[in-house]
Amino acid sequence: PAADASVADPAQVIVGGAGLSGIQTAGEIAEYRDEHDAPIDVHLVEGLEEVFPNNPDDVQQAIRSRLEAADVNIECGEFISEVDDDTVYVGGGEDEAPDEMPYDVLVWTGGITGREELENTDLEKDERSRRVFADRDFQTSDDRVFAIGDTALIDQGEDDVAPPTAVAAWTAAEVAGENLVNAVQGRPLSTWTFEDKGTLISVGDEAVAHDIDALPFETFGGIGAKFLKKAAATRWIASITSVSRGMGAWSDM
Repeated sequence: PAADASVADPAQVIVGGAGLSGIQTAGEIAEYRDEHDAPIDVHLVEGLEEVFPNNPDDVQQAIRSRLEAADVNIECGEFISEVDDDTVYVGGGEDEAPDEMPYDVLVWTGGITGREELENTDLEKDERSRRVFADRDFQTSDDRVFAIGDTALIDQGEDDVAPPTAVAAWTAAEVAGENLVNAVQGRPLSTWTFEDKGTLISVGDEAVAHDIDALPFETFGGIGAKFLKKAAATRWIASITSVSRGMGAWSDM
């Protein structure tokens, strides 16, 4: 067990999925290991060919370099095919045995699924993930039901849907809340369109900024990226609590 880990036999922590959640989780665990001198090996497993899949090469490489600098072991190109009580099985097929990765702790961040309770409803949804289809006003196929957040596939036109990110949920919630009131009172509903203002990714104490609105740089790290990441978190805390609490949290980030 992880509690018995030692330098000679470190705890094996596997993070499944190298999207935003997996990257940031692996980075935080690696930072904890370094700060506490803990005997932990961190592994990040991604089925597609690179971390932060389906994104530009420069931001992928910026993230990879910071993960590697943090001694995170990266395994890309084969999906996790099975998990039992002490082993993660990666890849394999009819004529090929999967690679075996023993683990003490598994953190699963790969993929998004809707609520189990939605499986047997008549709402229009993606049958595999159970995520509910919603229009830009957040109404589903049943006009009494609204959907928002990771559980929803919110139409953005041209066969596109809103990304499952905190920024999208934050901005969508304001319009969705107004629409609930509008629906009850019989008023027209407002529509919402996600505006991509860029991406901020933390890797432990490091950060990568990509395609930030109004900045001339495509991808960058260092002090500038760390400042923006902390500023975004501070703004969010201030928006749901108070400015003083947001500013007070700055030194803890």
